Amino acid sequence: SRRVFTTCNASYDMNLSCGRTGNDIVLAFRVASPGNVNIVMTAPAGVDLFAAFDRSTTCAAENRNRQCLGSNPSNTRTLQTFTLVPGDYYLYMGTSEPATVVVDFTLP
Repeated sequence: SRRVFTTCNASYDMNLSCGRTGNDIVLAFRVASPGNVNIVMTAPAGVDLFAAFDRSTTCAAENRNRQCLGSNPSNTRTLQTFTLVPGDYYLYMGTSEPATVVVDFTLP
């Protein structure tokens, strides 16, 4: 499914391991059964997009070292064909400037 989000009026309050700063948002998603997951995130050209995800009981700004999906600036990030166990997950996305981000989810 496709979802559109914005980092406009968002603040920088989530910790990612790539050392970036900028507006960030958090998306929750649920994996109902084990299987392959694909997530593609795209921001406008010229906007750097950083993302990470984790499985947690709560979405929190606590000091975590969430692993970034690539530390190089890019307007596209992909989580492609990996298997997750059932549960709730949080996708953390940050942009170098306020922007609209398109997220395409393929969940089992």
